[in-house]
Amino acid sequence: MFKLSVALFNEYHYLEFVNQQNNIINFFTLNKGNDTFLNFTEIIFKAQKGFNLKNIRSFDYLEGFMDIHVFSERFKNSLETILKDEIIFYPCKVLCEEEKITFYIAKFIKYMDIIDEEASEYSTFSDGVKKLEKPVFKGGIDFDYAVRDSKELIISVVSNKFVELSKKNNFKISFDELKVSV
Repeated sequence: MFKLSVALFNEYHYLEFVNQQNNIINFFTLNKGNDTFLNFTEIIFKAQKGFNLKNIRSFDYLEGFMDIHVFSERFKNSLETILKDEIIFYPCKVLCEEEKITFYIAKFIKYMDIIDEEASEYSTFSDGVKKLEKPVFKGGIDFDYAVRDSKELIISVVSNKFVELSKKNNFKISFDELKVSV
C-alpha cells in the first residue's frame, strides 16, 4: 500500500482552498452530501509558492489539505476508464501565478476498513478522545487501485497496481510506501 505524494520536494507543495472549502471536504473526503454544489460553482484551488507555471504543468498529481487528491488532465484522460469503479473525476481549476489551469479532483468511491487499530499508534487527549498518530495498515486487503478508510475518512491509499500503472504511463507522481501489518 502507498500514499500518494506530490513529486515536488518543497514544503510549499499544497493546494489551498479558494472557494467551497466545506462542500469540497464534505463531499470528496468525508463522503457527506452530494455533488449538487458543483452545478453552481467552479472549484478553484490556489497553488502554494513552491509551484510556478512551468513546474505545475509537469505534475500529474497535486495535493490539497484534508486528503484532497487532484490529478492532471493527462492522468484523467489516460486512466479514467480503468479507475471508474474506484475513482470519479470532477473538473477543477488550479490558480498559479494568476493563471487558471485545468485539473481534476478525485472522489474515492471505495471505502474499506484498512487500518490495523491494534498495531497503530494513538495519542489520547485529556478528555479521553484518541487521535490516530501513526497508522499501520492491514495486510491482505483486496482492492484494485484506490480506497479510503471507512472510519478514518481522511486516510486513503493506493495499490501497487496503481503505482505500476502510473510508472508505465510516466506520470509525475511520488508514492510513499506505508507500514503494513503481517
